[in-house]
Amino acid sequence: MATENRLYANLTNCQILSLQHDPRMIGTPLQGLLALDDQGRILAANGMAQRLLGLEDTPGNGRGQHWERLFEQDPATRSQRRSPGLVKLNDGSCLYAHMLSTQGERPRINLAKEYTPQSPLGCDSALSQQFDTAYKAFKASIPVLLHGETGTGKEVFARALHEAWNIDAPFVAINCSAIPESLIEAELFGYTDGTFTGARKGGAKGRIEEAHGGTLLLDEIGDMPAALQTRLLRVLQERRVTRLGSSESLPLDVRIISATHCDLPKLISERNFREDLYYRLNGVQVHLPALRERQDVNQLIETLLRRYGGCHLHPGSLQLLRAQRWPGNIRQLEQALRLASALAGEGEEILPEHLPVVTSTNEPQVCSLKAAEQRTIQEILHANRGNISATAKALGISRTTLHKKLKENSTL
Repeated sequence: MATENRLYANLTNCQILSLQHDPRMIGTPLQGLLALDDQGRILAANGMAQRLLGLEDTPGNGRGQHWERLFEQDPATRSQRRSPGLVKLNDGSCLYAHMLSTQGERPRINLAKEYTPQSPLGCDSALSQQFDTAYKAFKASIPVLLHGETGTGKEVFARALHEAWNIDAPFVAINCSAIPESLIEAELFGYTDGTFTGARKGGAKGRIEEAHGGTLLLDEIGDMPAALQTRLLRVLQERRVTRLGSSESLPLDVRIISATHCDLPKLISERNFREDLYYRLNGVQVHLPALRERQDVNQLIETLLRRYGGCHLHPGSLQLLRAQRWPGNIRQLEQALRLASALAGEGEEILPEHLPVVTSTNEPQVCSLKAAEQRTIQEILHANRGNISATAKALGISRTTLHKKLKENSTL
């Protein structure tokens, strides 16, 4: 990452912006760097900027695109020279931007200062301490096992460990519960030409092989079929991987992070999870607390609000948010705040009625976020007399996303 960033220090006759969700990351090796020409077109974007702006899978990683494809307003004029300022993306989210250079200047990119990894999930002291411990172990190639309820940020935590170690290395996340059992073996280990009907000509790499030289996240590891647990154990022991239909084993250099919401010792006692695989994955354990257990809920809410238009909370709204148990944890809170920010309007106050996921009774109850979302979409669509473009803009989403949500609603 530092090597890539140094290339930007030699660029002139363009505008260089530093981007990040967290302003504390600007000026560190984890900053996103975006170079724009005098016409507002993207000349270059480093790996972090590509991830922040969703350019990883676009042709040329966004090169040649105009800023209007990504931002609501010119990020070069909205950013600050002395301190980072908020810029809004077309999907409704926000980033901090800091101008590093203008036309003809050479950017002053500080890569020399020491970077101390921080918890990516807020400023809860216990969680920060766990992140520090996990990072030290991970840097030494010791496996990390993450426990936590759904929505507590296990993949975010894992990706932060990886990026603090080596952002340029591959990061491959596999959801062991989302791949059909009939395909999971080929998906994980790859296959050779002609292994099975419908196989890609020339064969294909498996996800494990793609992670060579980087990090492999085994998400929902507790749901991996028993037969594949045995083969995975062999791969981790031998540090070699063999594609289906091949007798050749390939060397594997990979760091392992596993994540689960399951009680693995209980699964072991029920003979649903291999004990030897558990000990292979259980280098250092991290428990990600549920949102209701966090000490930094107010700070989390403020951070999320900055992403979605910089709204501020009415005291009654904060009280309602703090009263919820949030079974969906940070993921559910983020969706609730994003929707409330769209209803309130950019920079406005979020009132209790803007929070459709909570009620105003003495004992707040969490209702269906999907149902609340659909109800809000219909109300805004009606207010805009069926105008799709105006409704999408009011909600802070694209027309494509709105059409998809309306289609989902019609199938309910």
